[in-house]
Amino acid sequence: MRQITLTPEQEKFLEKLLNTGKYNTAQEAIARAFQLLEEEDDGIKLPSYFQGTESAKKLLKEKVKKYREEREKNKNKPIVPERAKSSQ
Repeated sequence: MRQITLTPEQEKFLEKLLNTGKYNTAQEAIARAFQLLEEEDDGIKLPSYFQGTESAKKLLKEKVKKYREEREKNKNKPIVPERAKSSQ
């Protein structure tokens, strides 16, 4: 297991979070921070009102990611081949 050292500012921020009651433990707050980093990393942020289970959220993110990849891959291809012919 890896140990980390927080800066004094990070320690104060963590204490502030714990004092709000939103998080019961430092581990909870840090787990949420990692979740946000993962969302930022994959570029897919679900709306805060999305109430699915973690597995449903993960599946939805995978589908969104696949859709984006397909859209990017096909962005220069005509939607309908006949349209490409008629536009020439």
